[in-house]
Amino acid sequence: MRSSCTTSFTPKAGKYKKNVGDSVGHYTIIWMYDPTIKRNRTQPVNGKSLSLVVAGLPLLAFGIVWIIFVNPRIQRIPETYSSETIFQGTYQMSHFGQDPQIATLRIDAKTNTKSIENNRIHLVENIYGPTMELEIPSLELPTYSIDLTVDRRNRDYIDRDGKSIDGKFAFPLNLEKNNTYYLWNNLAETVLDYKFIRSKKIYDIETYEFRGAVLNLPKKEYPFTPASALIKDLWPTLKDYEWSSLDYSTKVNVEPKSGIIIDRTDRATLNYINQDLVETPTFISVITFTEQTKLNNAKKATKKKRYLAIYGLYYPYAMIIIGALLVIFSVSSYLRISFLRYKT
Repeated sequence: MRSSCTTSFTPKAGKYKKNVGDSVGHYTIIWMYDPTIKRNRTQPVNGKSLSLVVAGLPLLAFGIVWIIFVNPRIQRIPETYSSETIFQGTYQMSHFGQDPQIATLRIDAKTNTKSIENNRIHLVENIYGPTMELEIPSLELPTYSIDLTVDRRNRDYIDRDGKSIDGKFAFPLNLEKNNTYYLWNNLAETVLDYKFIRSKKIYDIETYEFRGAVLNLPKKEYPFTPASALIKDLWPTLKDYEWSSLDYSTKVNVEPKSGIIIDRTDRATLNYINQDLVETPTFISVITFTEQTKLNNAKKATKKKRYLAIYGLYYPYAMIIIGALLVIFSVSSYLRISFLRYKT
């Protein structure tokens, strides 16, 4: 008798196993569905994961390039630098043996861009006293203009009126309380070391208060200050001022993120030194920013702080974070798919 073989197969989703059973005169192979056996199908790489990588990497690279190359340009002194400040205050003159005379004075200081040369900015500074209530009508403050060159990146002086000087032209960005800053004082004509004193709010803006001072400053020709301008007319007999010394101090309130000075007070004291080396204050001058100057500087600081935050912090770091998240998500998706493929 010839044996026969029959095969029964019912297609279903999934894998199958064969069950072999003997029968009289027949050999039967039955394919039965077994859900415990996984399908041997190759899992394709998700196209969405690849698109996320393509989108994420440029964003990540763009943010990094922005921080490295664009941020330093944002933090430089602008090409169209312009500053106008007005000081007002009082001065007190003490004639020997006479009662002191107290009067008011005003000093205007303007600084504007003259030219740009790579990372150097050439500025012109004008200082003058337009109005004074003087006890001596013939007494006048000098008016002068000085050319200066500053490194736009670090705010260091390159030269001032053709002479090399030390110190910075302005405070840097992102001030720190524990640092000492060395700035050239345009009224004292010398470098002052500014140290942190306290935090103070001006027009609801948080500022850092720094103070700098120089004591017993001897000079044959005093720099431009109310003291130097007035003393030359008041006491011309003080030959070369060899028997006098100048004490100068400055207090500034600076918005720490922008480095812009919102308020400033300068105090000059000219001491006459007699033959017994006894000092007698002969001139005291105290000047400070006007309220309008403080308000204008506060607006500038707020605008600059917002600009630096948007384009120097939020914008580039948002690109980096979004790009990194897209790349991480796509990589994790690829690894998950690879793991499932490996298990099969």
